[in-house]
Amino acid sequence: MRKLFCWLIILTFFSAGHAQEVHRLLTDLKSFQNKEGDNRGLFPSFRQYEYRKSVLKPDDNIFFTALIAWTLRDNLSQLDSIDKKIALSIINEASKVYPNFQNAKGRPTYNYWKTKPPEVFPNGGLINLLNKKQALPDDLDCTAITMMAMNASVETVDSVHRLMQGFTNEGGRAKAMLSRYKYFETYSTWFGRKMPVDLDVCVLSNILVMVNRYQFNYHAADSAALDFIRLVVEKKDYLDNAGLISGYYQRSPVILYHLSRLMQGKNYPALETYRKQLVEDALTLYNRSGRFMDKVLLSTSLMRWGARPPVDSTITTKSFEEVVSDDHFVFFIANMGVIAGYPYNKWLSRSGVGRFNYYCPAYNYALLLENDLLWKKLFP
Repeated sequence: MRKLFCWLIILTFFSAGHAQEVHRLLTDLKSFQNKEGDNRGLFPSFRQYEYRKSVLKPDDNIFFTALIAWTLRDNLSQLDSIDKKIALSIINEASKVYPNFQNAKGRPTYNYWKTKPPEVFPNGGLINLLNKKQALPDDLDCTAITMMAMNASVETVDSVHRLMQGFTNEGGRAKAMLSRYKYFETYSTWFGRKMPVDLDVCVLSNILVMVNRYQFNYHAADSAALDFIRLVVEKKDYLDNAGLISGYYQRSPVILYHLSRLMQGKNYPALETYRKQLVEDALTLYNRSGRFMDKVLLSTSLMRWGARPPVDSTITTKSFEEVVSDDHFVFFIANMGVIAGYPYNKWLSRSGVGRFNYYCPAYNYALLLENDLLWKKLFP
């Protein structure tokens, strides 16, 4: 009976009258969260090497936990009192693990992995002997996401934003970019001085969402980020060169999801010119996609742009949990190819050498919850 019920949910999903229950999604989401130990509050995620797809390694990182908390925080106003209490309990539990990922010297920046002590590729066997020597610097993406997840104070975010100005593509040092992007003096992904400068359209989008949310004046790097994003949209590189303009997200549905979130929060005349184009491309990808979670991303993107997504019917014998917890749905990628100059990074990305795909079933539930609430808001 349960499998039949789940099958009907999948069949009716993406229609205004779909049977998805917010309460169930929230309670399922909460069940994933670690309840004790050093990882209390963390949502488990996993990495998968491109050439060993049968092996999923547990990977303790702040990225997905902060994304889930940010997503819930942004949707609190859509929840009733009972569900809001559940969402707030998830957000509060998540906040307990953030200090494990904060800069070891106390600076309000955050690392993808733990910093006290430092880790690289957790549960990586012999590679963990290099934890301290090869530890990665903090990154601007995780920092921006965590600032919004924790609803950090204006003073804290302002200090972070000012710090970011020292980590830009000054002088056109980004080697992994197409030539038309190489000289944009906008934010690099890393706070580390020794790391290669690389630019990622999704990272830049997340930074601008943070800047807009706190109503900060734009610095030169912010304006350059917007110019970079506008050119990506104008040239349709989110379709044709997704792996080159976003080395850490790489896939068109994920890039469109980031662009729609940026445009939802602020009116950008330079981007509004391309709204129709973005909607058409998202619809095309939606209709071509056979992956449920990609359809969720594209459906959410379309609604953010003011378009009604198609009513989709998917017949499957899988349970609801199996469909949503899809370990082949990739939202984030650790891609060693980004450190190589163009065009070598293009070949490395396509080959899969040095590529680790990241998977977090709990975040899939958060994305589905977000989509469900947006449906209810726009098409009651």
